[in-house]
Parts: sequence; C-alpha cells; structure tokens
Amino acid sequence: PVENVVFADAAPAGRYKIYVQNFNFHAKLLPEHMQVARMQERRKAVHEEQRLRLSRDRPVLFELLVKVEGSYKLFTGLCTPLGKTHEQSNVPVFEFDYDPGARREEDRLTPV
Repeated sequence: PVENVVFADAAPAGRYKIYVQNFNFHAKLLPEHMQVARMQERRKAVHEEQRLRLSRDRPVLFELLVKVEGSYKLFTGLCTPLGKTHEQSNVPVFEFDYDPGARREEDRLTPV
C-alpha cells in the first residue's frame, strides 16, 4: 500500500507528526518467481509457513520517504504491533517543525 500526502501549494508553517498505520491485513503471498520455483520442485509450503503468512500477528514492514522542499528522509520499520489495525496500530515515525520563511533551507525543517 502507498499513501501520498501532498500540499497543492506551499505547506503551512507548523509542527508535523508522521505516523504509519496498518489499515488492514492482507494475505502475504510469495513473489511469483518463488511460487514457480516451488511448483517446479514439487514443494508445498509447510503449515507453519502458511500460518505466518496469513496471521494477524505478523509484522508488516514499511518504508517511508519524507520530502520537504529539497530535503529527503527515508525511514524503515515495522508496524502492526500485536496484530492491531487502524488508529490502534499507529507507529510514530517522524516529528518536525516546518518554517517556510526561514532564510536558509536547512533551517526550514527542524526535527523535534
């Protein structure tokens, strides 16, 4: 899943808090090339492996790219603690103050 938050014009000055949220669980399927390889080897997934792929207790990896003007920050991590979804699964990732009026670009984004 991908979400994009974009301001049509300039973002207003203020404090921004960025969270990652698991909206829902979906069956985690193996990539096609791995499925084909298993079929060619006549190998089936063991029960434990199937349970982990379909479980609500499995971690969900995320990558988050924050771009503010010319500044980029990449975050990675795990969301879905204890199989939670929606607001209960919120993982705080990055909080910053944004001042579009700062003279120097490096002063416009200040991590909190």
